[in-house]
Amino acid sequence: MSQIRDMETEINGKTRLNLQEFCDMEQLYRILNNWSKSTGMATVIVDAEGNQISEDFGLTEFCKMVQSCETGKACCMSTMKSDLDGIYECPFGFWDFSIPIVLPDGQVLGKVLAGQALSVKQKETEILRKTAELGIDEKMVKDVLSRVHRKTEKEMQGAYELLRETLHFFIQNSYSIWMANNELIDFESARNNPSKIGYKGSLEYPVLYLGDEEYEWHEINVFIDTEEDGTRVANILGRDITEAHNEQEKNEKELRAAADKNQILSDITKTLYSYNATVNLNTGKYSLIIGTGMEEFIRYFSQTDDYEKACEFLLEKALPEYPEEMNRRFSLNALREQQNLRGHIGQMEYAAVTEKGTGWFEVNAFMSVDEDGNAIANILGRDVTEVHEAQERRENELKAVAAKDQILSNITKTLYSYNLTLNLDSGKYRYLVTSCFRSSIMSWRWQGSKVVNQLWMKRVGMPILLMLLYLRCLIHR
Repeated sequence: MSQIRDMETEINGKTRLNLQEFCDMEQLYRILNNWSKSTGMATVIVDAEGNQISEDFGLTEFCKMVQSCETGKACCMSTMKSDLDGIYECPFGFWDFSIPIVLPDGQVLGKVLAGQALSVKQKETEILRKTAELGIDEKMVKDVLSRVHRKTEKEMQGAYELLRETLHFFIQNSYSIWMANNELIDFESARNNPSKIGYKGSLEYPVLYLGDEEYEWHEINVFIDTEEDGTRVANILGRDITEAHNEQEKNEKELRAAADKNQILSDITKTLYSYNATVNLNTGKYSLIIGTGMEEFIRYFSQTDDYEKACEFLLEKALPEYPEEMNRRFSLNALREQQNLRGHIGQMEYAAVTEKGTGWFEVNAFMSVDEDGNAIANILGRDVTEVHEAQERRENELKAVAAKDQILSNITKTLYSYNLTLNLDSGKYRYLVTSCFRSSIMSWRWQGSKVVNQLWMKRVGMPILLMLLYLRCLIHR
């Protein structure tokens, strides 16, 4: 079981590619070992015939115990040589899974076997029965089972997906680099074909030096030429492109982050607006994100991608006093004249006739550019009928209050000679007067804030003065 074998075998007269020819096996072993340590599960590589070609990483006590007898070992070997793929249950009730190692051309080089975990729901009765058939002591089995990792279905599926995707990336990347390198350094064909000269190709590849934690990225370029004496030569130019590669990787991450952000903004748009039309200002065509509301408008917008036709529909629906301004601010020509601007360029409310009656709607316009550098406009629309009606009710209420205040003011003028409003902090006042006591009030005006004077004392009297002073004391208490 511990024997390491070469994966090179003869199939239909052709030699199967050796895994070691294109893979960094030490790195592959590190991947498997680290996965085993992080999940608490075991893993091993076998070739296409089921022969083990790597050491066991994380082999469990239970499996060691089962494989200690010939019958148990034969049982495990039969599983290794089977065509099982994905997650499955081994003969003793443990969860295992198999991941084929497949090249882009469909050639199967072997597989990675992993698992040896128990389900949290797995009962021990059947396991004890099968191990008893192998002659293994029940007490020993129970002791080992008490230390076995138990996994939920989600944990097992997650571990399987993680290893499968990691292996796929590593194998495919290693094979692609190997193939490109073989094609570039195929000097035999270049030597035998004098007509082939000039640039042959380039290759980018990662390099990890001993002791380093991060990869460097290198590039080689190959040029084929013929010297004056007829000698065929290959010029191989190499350079370190780590900085450029990392910058490109950073840009790609930013683009992915921007895409995620756009998705978030798209979700927000759907919540806050009825539609978001992204208009290409070169072609006049638009794409549509649909939110909630304005169903009648959305039905029409979804039938076309021509922005000018969509505008015509809106103008037909709008009440007569709005189309002129809407056309001036949001027509295709108007947007094109503002394509050098960025951000929010305008907002407008308009009334329109719909199937449900007259409603109020809002449109906002934002200018930007797409990934290809084309000028675009985002036109966001929504139904603001409820908001507009609520605002209208509020304004009517304020008008009613103002009218009521005017009525009370008129009543004051009828019943009283004056209404003096005194600021108890500053001592300043304003007043409303009638024709009565005109001479007295005019005299007070010249006294400014000094209400207490001889005229006040004579006309109004001490009781009111005391009342005002009392009120002022209450305010400052």
